[in-house]
Amino acid sequence: MNSLPSVQQITDTANTSIQHFVALADIVLNASEQLMGLNIEAARSACEFASTNVAPLTGEDIKDQLSNRVTASGEGFEKAASYLRSVNEICARTQADVAEVNARHASEYAQSVQSLLDTVTKLAPAGAFDFSSAAKAGKTPARKSA
Repeated sequence: MNSLPSVQQITDTANTSIQHFVALADIVLNASEQLMGLNIEAARSACEFASTNVAPLTGEDIKDQLSNRVTASGEGFEKAASYLRSVNEICARTQADVAEVNARHASEYAQSVQSLLDTVTKLAPAGAFDFSSAAKAGKTPARKSA
């Protein structure tokens, strides 16, 4: 039958789309795992920080105690900044990976669709599909206004 190559091309395109979805799922799951680990570490660090700085101020050496708490607050801000930098790095890396996969998939998909259109045009009666030349040029036929 003449439609067998077209069916095979549609099947190949569907398989490529499934592979694309799996690649995106892997990227998202990897980023989620990294963020989960980062959040657990941040929670552990916050609990540790809170437990070491909960002692009430006593009458002796109040200046030293306040100085220690201010220093600890500075360390807390540094840890928060480090956490935000790590989140930003994970997000930027994930965004770059997704963009790369999408660009690769878009190119493969465009080639597959063009190949399918060429095959359909070859199998169809002459002049039945005038959209093939417009698709090759990247344009769609203009609508006539009513």
